[in-house]
Amino acid sequence: MERLPTEANPNKKKSSGRLPNPQEMVSHYEKQGMETQQASLKVIQDLQSALFRMAAANHSRKSADSKLDAVQSRLLHLEMKIDSDAPNNHLGTPG
Repeated sequence: MERLPTEANPNKKKSSGRLPNPQEMVSHYEKQGMETQQASLKVIQDLQSALFRMAAANHSRKSADSKLDAVQSRLLHLEMKIDSDAPNNHLGTPG
């Protein structure tokens, strides 16, 4: 996937940090020699790719959060078990 011009690219006018609108994205590809329909399809492809990457990253983040929650729950359970067994624990005392 080809990147649209950014501030690091001297061919792009200085932007105020806003994302390009669809017409600007189509114009970018038309300037590279694509027909309007090809440019439109390329923009759709780029946007779909970005959307799928975001969805996958969000899913991965949710999965990681879920795993961390499970680990935290188990640690809390073990901590409570250790605390409840503490008065009965005679490991450190001579017997």
